[in-house]
Order: sequence, then structure tokens, then C-alpha cells
Amino acid sequence: MHSLDVPAVMTTAVRWEAGRAAVVEVSGDLDDHATPRLRALLDEVSRHRPARISVDLDAVTFFCSAAAAELVASRSRFPCDVSVVRPPAPARRVMAILGLGPDLQAVDG
Repeated sequence: MHSLDVPAVMTTAVRWEAGRAAVVEVSGDLDDHATPRLRALLDEVSRHRPARISVDLDAVTFFCSAAAAELVASRSRFPCDVSVVRPPAPARRVMAILGLGPDLQAVDG
């Protein structure tokens, strides 16, 4: 949490790279309330038929197990490659506890 125990609101941005690759940048708290918004955004991005979706978690301050489950589910829901980029320590910890590291193809950058 942050000062005064106020959660950081999740914000997102999507940028497109050459070769139809989408990078979804996520910042703030990726908690149970934010996870459905992430799912909706990933669904919207997938409608553009990218060759790859990279979810950049570098600026995430909180990461819950529901978010991890959603990222794993997105790998089977979309026909393209989905990977997690630059997961911070809290996200790595959740993924390790759940045994999801290989399923999420987490890379440092």
C-alpha cells in the first residue's frame, strides 16, 4: 500500500510495435477489482489480431493471484503469444507461489 493506505489505481496504456506486437503497460495495484478491467483490455487488444501481446508489469505495485490466473488464462484464450515482461518482486512472488512462472513466460525486459 501507499501513504495513508490508499491503493494505487491501476492504469494501463497500449502501444504497438513493428510486426503487429502489442505492449500492454500496467501500473498501480493489480488487485481483484482491477483484474476484470485488465481482462477487458486484453480482449480488446486481441480483437486487433496482434502477433504477440506483452504485458509489462514494471510499474505494478500490487499483484494478486486473480491477476496471475487471468494472465495464464489469456494464453489459451488468444491465438497469439502472450508473455509477461518485467514483473516486479510482488508479481514474481505470487507467480512463484502459484507455480506459474513458466506458464506466464515472465521475462525481465
